[in-house]
Amino acid sequence: MADAVAQSANPVETKPAYALLQMQSSLELLYELEPDKELKEAILKTMKHVSSLGEKRLMSTMKNIAKKSPEEMRMLGPDWRHVKVWKDQKGYPNPQWGPYREIWHLTREAGESALIPLMVDHPSITEAHKQGLRDAILQTDYLHNSSCGIIYHLAAYWKARRHHLL
Repeated sequence: MADAVAQSANPVETKPAYALLQMQSSLELLYELEPDKELKEAILKTMKHVSSLGEKRLMSTMKNIAKKSPEEMRMLGPDWRHVKVWKDQKGYPNPQWGPYREIWHLTREAGESALIPLMVDHPSITEAHKQGLRDAILQTDYLHNSSCGIIYHLAAYWKARRHHLL
């Protein structure tokens, strides 16, 4: 396990938020279960680094969301039964959603990025992160949003509330 933790120490900043969230989820579990104090400290150090990447991603994602109109952010996904273009990703057919894909992705990325820093043991987040999370929550029209990403908004909100950060 020490080798795995060492290999995880420097994730690439350009990794998508979902990959950073998956990494942070794995590290969170390892941190909770690890009895060795030295290894536990190494895990925490990596988690804090991943947290900083998540916060940066939240800031850039919220800037991209701000460029979208409310109408764009309420865009519904196309009917998956009538997709014009499918992309073969190593045998997995992936529907290409056109402009909707960006809206779906931005919504999801905002929630995932907001959640990542909140997964550290005794998290502390910056005012910018708090504001980014507030903006993601308050600017999303949950009654008119079809992205699965809103689940991550809820997770980040409740994690922040649990730690008395919001």
